[in-house]
Amino acid sequence: MGHWFIAGDRREEYTVEPAPERWRELRVVNLRCAVESPHGFGTLMRDVPPAPFQATGCRLTAWLRPVDVASWAGLWARVDGPQEDPASRPPMLAFDNMGDRPVRGTADWQRYEVVLDVPRAAVNVAYGVLLVGAGVVSIAGIRLTPAPSGLRRTGGPLPNSAP
Repeated sequence: MGHWFIAGDRREEYTVEPAPERWRELRVVNLRCAVESPHGFGTLMRDVPPAPFQATGCRLTAWLRPVDVASWAGLWARVDGPQEDPASRPPMLAFDNMGDRPVRGTADWQRYEVVLDVPRAAVNVAYGVLLVGAGVVSIAGIRLTPAPSGLRRTGGPLPNSAP
């Protein structure tokens, strides 16, 4: 757990590279579609233990700058529950991928956030930045922190998920 990696249904179509510039003194990396006609999505992601967030929830923040994003991009976070059947994926207790507020086109830097509850049953928190289709999304200052008290949740429990 803990290191960054590329995932997604077409991860071979995406690359991650350090950018030469900095944003507000922060390191910048680019998640880039590396093929002309992509057929899926790629994500730069990591997994962390849920314990630091179980009392407060988690807040994912980052600065994003889209360049020629043809479909959409966004931050995402997922809270996983215990895996009951080794042949299936663990249940998602909470999820938000900014699908209802996508980052598109070409735009200047903007700060985004995803906020989720992290129930006691959680066994993992996964998070990152996703890019669907062609384009580049530049990322700076990505952080996962405990959510401040009273902060509105952007995502929530999924149907048929454990409490």
